[in-house]
Amino acid sequence: MELHMFSDEQMVVKNVMNRVLKEMDTVPLEVAKHPVGMDEAVRDFDTIALQSGGENVQIVGIWGMGGSGKTTLAKEIYNKRCLSVNFSSFLSDVGDAAERGLLLEKQKTLLKDFNVKDVSFDNVHRGKQILNTRVKSVSVLIIVDDVHHTDQLDTLLPTRENLGHGSLIIVTTRELDVLKSWDISAIYPMRALSPTHAKELFCWHAFLQSSPLSGFKNLVDEFLNSCHGLPLSLKVLGGQLYGRSDKDYWQRTLGKYSGILPNEIKERLKISYDALDEEEKEMFLDTACFFIGRRSSTAIAVWDASKWDGLLGWERLLNKCLAEIDEGNRIKMHDHLRDLGRDIANRQTPYRAWFRDQIIKILPQQERIQIRGIADAIGDKWYSPQGEIIVNTNQGVRGLTPCSVGLKILVCTGHYINKKNGQLPSDLVWLRCYQFQHSHLPSWLSLKSLRILELHGARNLEDLWDTDANAPLQLREVRIVDYGNFRGFPKSIGDLKHLKEIWIKPKSSEMANLPNEFSLLRSLEHLHLSRCRKLSSLPRDFGNLVLLWNLDLSYCSQLTMLPQSFKQLVLLEYLNLEGCEELTFKSENLDILEDMIKLEYLNLNGCRKLELLPLPRGASLTELYLKDTKLRELPANIGHLSKLPVLEISSELLETLPNTLGDLSSLKTLKISSCPNLEYLPTSLWHLLSLSELEIASCVKLQSLPDSLGNLNLSKPACRIKKIHITSTNVSKISISEECCPCLVTLTLRYNQILREVEILPRTVESIKVEHCDLLENIRCISNLEKLQVMTICYCPKLDGLPSFAKLVSLKDFELVDCPKVKKIESIEGLESLEKIKIIDCGELEALPRLADLTSLKTLNLRNCPKLEMEGSECLGSLKKLNIVACPGLQALLKCVEELY
Repeated sequence: MELHMFSDEQMVVKNVMNRVLKEMDTVPLEVAKHPVGMDEAVRDFDTIALQSGGENVQIVGIWGMGGSGKTTLAKEIYNKRCLSVNFSSFLSDVGDAAERGLLLEKQKTLLKDFNVKDVSFDNVHRGKQILNTRVKSVSVLIIVDDVHHTDQLDTLLPTRENLGHGSLIIVTTRELDVLKSWDISAIYPMRALSPTHAKELFCWHAFLQSSPLSGFKNLVDEFLNSCHGLPLSLKVLGGQLYGRSDKDYWQRTLGKYSGILPNEIKERLKISYDALDEEEKEMFLDTACFFIGRRSSTAIAVWDASKWDGLLGWERLLNKCLAEIDEGNRIKMHDHLRDLGRDIANRQTPYRAWFRDQIIKILPQQERIQIRGIADAIGDKWYSPQGEIIVNTNQGVRGLTPCSVGLKILVCTGHYINKKNGQLPSDLVWLRCYQFQHSHLPSWLSLKSLRILELHGARNLEDLWDTDANAPLQLREVRIVDYGNFRGFPKSIGDLKHLKEIWIKPKSSEMANLPNEFSLLRSLEHLHLSRCRKLSSLPRDFGNLVLLWNLDLSYCSQLTMLPQSFKQLVLLEYLNLEGCEELTFKSENLDILEDMIKLEYLNLNGCRKLELLPLPRGASLTELYLKDTKLRELPANIGHLSKLPVLEISSELLETLPNTLGDLSSLKTLKISSCPNLEYLPTSLWHLLSLSELEIASCVKLQSLPDSLGNLNLSKPACRIKKIHITSTNVSKISISEECCPCLVTLTLRYNQILREVEILPRTVESIKVEHCDLLENIRCISNLEKLQVMTICYCPKLDGLPSFAKLVSLKDFELVDCPKVKKIESIEGLESLEKIKIIDCGELEALPRLADLTSLKTLNLRNCPKLEMEGSECLGSLKKLNIVACPGLQALLKCVEELY
């Protein structure tokens, strides 16, 4: 039981903050391709979580061996809980980040997720202070995944006393001592999958279905006995058998696996490794040591340069579940697979130096040894375990050239690239350099075999290379990020016939154009020139880049037009022109995108001079963004975009929307905002059978919803819309019939200054929020909403009464704020589901009915209602929070409650 008395200022700040936080959107995490057994695991977890802190603050550990499904379960819980808190954050691979010195970045990610902006800090101690301040009085969900040591929790988690009511902290780890040391007593131990779920998961990976193929049931059962319900084993072994219909092969494989104990997961995984051929084994070791978190194209290019079949080998690793790709097309590998690969690599040559102790051991050697790769970019100095400086990279790397036979991979800081060391090894294939010191690639470097060039933080960079003779002709990928005054590409860029990807992301750029020779890059597939703010044009023959499928020109704010040859890019799938403020299309070249039938993503947000919209002829678009433009109308052919699920539009010149909008058969979300000249919506809007959410905001000339809303042709299926949000319009009456919208769940009305009446609503509505509607007088239609659970009515000064609550049997949360003409609330006393009542600044409200039967009431918040009186207090036995401020008629009630508790 809590009794709080708040000042006026505190209450206003708290209310405003809560309303803002509730509007924040959260993107769900991808859980697993086959999330078998998750529902049961979540229910078991919830039981333990409830025991740890009830409904207050819950801190729970998820503990288990690698491959047991800790991260998968944590993601599932995140998706189910993230919308019930003010802020949420999922911090993945924390232990690995700590090993790479990136805990500060994880801390910044956490604060960014908590909407902390414009606050800079450069150490974790300051970050922890900001975090503790941010979480006060708000509910948060924080998941810290794969923790290795308690100091990682000390850095990333706020102290328990600073956490707000309803917060949930989840820590996943393989180390039970981490949880005990941090005094986390509520621990969910990962359990083996049940026999039913284990069979289902195994079969999905072995057969791509949930049950065995005919004749394989007994064999499957024998494999299940060897896996003991461990998800990783089920996934890996099932994947290894995929596509094998020979039962003798299954028997031989089963014999090979027999006798392996469940807890010997590393040995079992080594069997999968042993099944690879020699090249594939090398690729697996490279992946474990160097390529986790990198794009698969980078790995394939390195392997091809090693005279291996990179693509075929990569597909073999994927098919055997020895590696994966995440949502950002980056390589993932399970911890145990990674550890297995690194353990093997540490015992054989060529050396793969992927951690500092190895580098310290290898580099000072004078004899010639085989090294495949070196990866270190954490700092300038390497230390022995005793703290002695072994190598100071500011003085160059001793012995790099003599010991570097066969070196293919080098990930380093700029101090490596030092003339005192001489040329880099001529076999070098991948160079990834941080804080590159030079204005261009020095001529004394030997880059004839280089396939991947990555320069990060190259603040002095002006050109890529000084002379055409030094152009690395074998390059496949170039990435330059956070560089200084880059002047542009040399003409010899056109000689790089194998170049597939260019990624340029400047800190500042002097590049005003691309050389005409750029159009000779016939192998180019991916071009990223984001934030090249002085780039004003593209080469006339830019369309010769016929293999290009991914093009990002976002925030090239001086780019005025696309060349006519652009229409030749018929393989384009992704086109980002966001923030190209000067970009325009003329009527004579509106067909410029017409033949791009594979285009899936088109972003024109912030193209502030865009008046005409070009569209592809095909129906492939799945993402279209049209915010902050000067569009006067949408083309009629927008209706053929039958795969489009989301459409966002804002334009100060837009006056109408075409009736063909109703042909967008896959449209789920329609957001129309900041269209001050839009006067009406097409009647076809209610023919969008997939539409789930409609949001209309800042369309001040819009006076009504489509006329057919109340008299829809019932011979056609009704709209399945669930959420309608209408903000800052001139709509005067809301009338939504159940025949039109039989699935409507949520209605939100805000800042509709001339809205007078909510006339008709479907009985399916569960939540209605009406705020800042100055002329609203009547909302009596809500009296029949038997499914209504949340009712919020705020800042409606003309509202003179509420209907009877007698039929609102599902109502749980009722909020009435600053409605000074409301005098009474009828029939609230019989609502057994009601859990929260909040009434503030209702100066004429005289009485609440007797609340004796409100057995579920947990929160009663009454403030600044000077005439309010209420009889009896026997209803208050279930209360957990009571706030009474400036309600003189309730002093007796307050005294009664104090005596009761």
